[in-house]
Amino acid sequence: MGAEQAFYKDPEVLQAAVDAYFAHCDTVQYKRLTKKGDEVITSEPYTVEGLALHLGFESARSLLNYENRNNGKVWAAPIVRRAKTRIGQQVNIWAMLGIIDSHVARLNLMTNHGYSEKAQSEFILTDDRIGDDERAMLKDAAKVLAEQRKSLPMTTVSPDMSD
Repeated sequence: MGAEQAFYKDPEVLQAAVDAYFAHCDTVQYKRLTKKGDEVITSEPYTVEGLALHLGFESARSLLNYENRNNGKVWAAPIVRRAKTRIGQQVNIWAMLGIIDSHVARLNLMTNHGYSEKAQSEFILTDDRIGDDERAMLKDAAKVLAEQRKSLPMTTVSPDMSD
């Protein structure tokens, strides 16, 4: 089912479906072996793909498009973003604990959660409650601040050794 068919009529229904996805993942158990060969049980990992399928979308891309488009449902995007944040949190924790490979976690976070390995100095606004004039003004202000930051003298502070 594509995003057009998967529209939710109100926030409570969408939030209930999201909560049901996480509850499902928490109850499904998998046995796996650690690097030392010990058997451990873990729950099903949260994924954007799994969330998308559970919500009735045909792909993660459809869910991401739904998050960005909304068709006037301003309440939908925050619910999807919060769910994606919860997924990203689990990916980060599991990578730090060695439950998943850090390279897999990096790819997942870059693909589904907007993480990047590039340094960005661009000011990106995603809040549609401000108009184009305000957005342009904020971008101009960000450019001015970036230029001012470049012209600041670099100083170093050394500890006082007189004590």
